[in-house]
Amino acid sequence: MSEQNNELYEQLLLTWNFWRETVNNDCKALQMLMTYFPRDPQQWRELGERITSEDKSLREADARLSRYEALLKS
Repeated sequence: MSEQNNELYEQLLLTWNFWRETVNNDCKALQMLMTYFPRDPQQWRELGERITSEDKSLREADARLSRYEALLKS
């Protein structure tokens, strides 16, 4: 793998990992929010909407990474 390809792959991997960690952390936060503040559904909705948006970004990053990995193998 050339240095330029390696740098691009590393960037795609970092982006994917960022979104994975973000979604994971916010899902944990939502679980805690629902456990310790069961009467605050507005907060749940707001965090749930944020997680939905983050999950979309994670799926897009995953697709880009998968396409790039397939390109490298061909």
